[in-house]
Amino acid sequence: MEINHHYSGVLPQFQGRKHNYFLLEQKDPSYVFPNCLTFFGGNWQKGLFEEKNPLETLHREIKEEFWIVQEFFDKLSNIIPGYHKEADNPTTPENTEMFQRIGRALLRDVVYEKSFSIQMSEPSVPKAHNWLASIYSRQLDHNDFCLLESVLIENEGSITPDNFKWGSKAVILSDKELSGDKFAWGFEKMYSAITEHALIHNQDGTRVKEINGFADINYELFEKRGFEYIVKE
Repeated sequence: MEINHHYSGVLPQFQGRKHNYFLLEQKDPSYVFPNCLTFFGGNWQKGLFEEKNPLETLHREIKEEFWIVQEFFDKLSNIIPGYHKEADNPTTPENTEMFQRIGRALLRDVVYEKSFSIQMSEPSVPKAHNWLASIYSRQLDHNDFCLLESVLIENEGSITPDNFKWGSKAVILSDKELSGDKFAWGFEKMYSAITEHALIHNQDGTRVKEINGFADINYELFEKRGFEYIVKE
């Protein structure tokens, strides 16, 4: 199977007294799936990045998203034609330092959960493609959660370059507030598999299948399992 890209994401969560709370990204109204929810993370594409495994990709992506390193422009236009926009850093040094603290906290003690293969075709996307996803979890302690919540409130959810570029935002939602139709790209199925909180949403043209049998994961192992990454230039 030809694979366009391999996504690495993290699902941070805090266990409250009555509900579990999750940090998610809510896309902007002009996004291909308006206002949908996704995880924080990003893509590895063979030929563009030197990482050997999804954990290395996750570290790069979170560091980019939380202002720790300069963002390498990820050509999402390879998937969604016309999706491109540049942005300057509009934050203050104080806010940037706070965003960096959050990014480092999200990467601390992440745990690998599951990997998935996703097949997408019309009408979900204009250009059919297959991709893989490897998802990690991060259990937030009370101090991390309070910091995150206060920064999101103060900045109205705008804490990453994409938030400022597009108008998307970071949100904290409880398991009670989540439903399958709020997600896209098959993320509701990944969320359900990781949390065992089943969400129902059958998005036309999207098929998600869990990949089993990995004690450890790296891109070479996925290729040995028959997933052929398309080389990007």
